[in-house]
Amino acid sequence: MRIKLCGIDNPDLAKCALNAGADLIGVVLTPTSRRYVPIATASIIVKAIQRENSTPVLVFRDEPFAVIAALAHELGDCIVQFQGGKRDDIHKLTAKFNSIVAFSAEEFVHMPIAYKKLFANQSGKRKSMLLIDSQNPGSGKTFCWHKIEPPNVPWFLAGGLHSENVQQAIDQLNPTGVDVSTGIENNQGKKDLAKILAFIRAVRN
Repeated sequence: MRIKLCGIDNPDLAKCALNAGADLIGVVLTPTSRRYVPIATASIIVKAIQRENSTPVLVFRDEPFAVIAALAHELGDCIVQFQGGKRDDIHKLTAKFNSIVAFSAEEFVHMPIAYKKLFANQSGKRKSMLLIDSQNPGSGKTFCWHKIEPPNVPWFLAGGLHSENVQQAIDQLNPTGVDVSTGIENNQGKKDLAKILAFIRAVRN
C-alpha cells in the first residue's frame, strides 16, 4: 500500500513523513490553491524529497501544458499530477511525464474508453497512475465509495481520508495507494506531524 501526502509546504516535514513511512510527497504548484507553494520554496522541498530517495509529485490543476513542462523541467526528476477530466492534452502529458491523473468519482464512472485504455495498456518508459477523488479535490470530503467499481489498474484513492477511516476505505476498495491532504491538517489548515504519523500508522498497521 503506497501512501501519498499532498500539500506539504515544508522540507523538514517532508523528510519526517518519508522517514515515518510515507512513499510520495505532493507539492502544489497551482497558484489558486490555498496549499500553493512558490517555486523557490518548492525547489527546496523537492531537493529534500529527492535526498530521501523519493520522487516528488508536482501537483497541478488547470495549468497549460507549457507551464507544467517548464516547471517540471526546472524542478528536475518528478512525477506530475493533474486533473484529467477536462484536459485535451492528457495523452501529451502522460507521454512526456510519469504521472498521476486525477478524476472525480463521477468522472471516473463515465470515463471514456480511450482514457481507460491509457492506464490499462501502458508501454514504454513513462507510467501513469489513476487517482479517484471526491467532486471537489482538497475539500476533505469523501464520496460514496460503493458507487465505483475498483479499477483493475494501479490507482490511488483520495477524498476525505483520515486516520480513522482510511483502513475501512482500504478494506472496501483495495486501492494501490491512498492520498491525503485535509485529513492531516490541524484546525488552522496547516499540516500536523502528529496527524501525519497517525495516518501512516493507520495504513501500515
